[in-house]
Amino acid sequence: MKERPAHNPQDLRTAQRVAAITLTTLLVVGLMVSLPLRRAPGIQAAPVVPGSGGSARLVRQQHFGMAWPLTVNSGELRCSDGGEVTFTAGGTTYAVNAAAQRHKVYVPIRKIWVERDNFYLPGKSMQPLIEAGLSLCPLPAHLR
Repeated sequence: MKERPAHNPQDLRTAQRVAAITLTTLLVVGLMVSLPLRRAPGIQAAPVVPGSGGSARLVRQQHFGMAWPLTVNSGELRCSDGGEVTFTAGGTTYAVNAAAQRHKVYVPIRKIWVERDNFYLPGKSMQPLIEAGLSLCPLPAHLR
């Protein structure tokens, strides 16, 4: 029967170091990706736009604090029956979520999206704005 070769302690230490570096890298990358997606504390409720039936809301940078992802200070956030979230500022309506982007009738939100200093990362997270917009969506008829 063949004898197993003895393990070299140096090889074991090298493998442990590689595993530790790999796990640390995965943890750091995971945190970098997930932190921008978390809702910033202190996001305040914005007032409902009068006469809008609850499907639109005036939103301002002050409502979102540091989580505000746009270069303009305020606008109207709206959600349609199809779950399309849009943002209107200065007479231009922008597509905020994928449902609104599919119709290609709205200007892409990236035109007013705050960029990050890091070349490899996209702009500030749109998630707080998308969530606020989706909260305005009308209930489906079967749930009313």
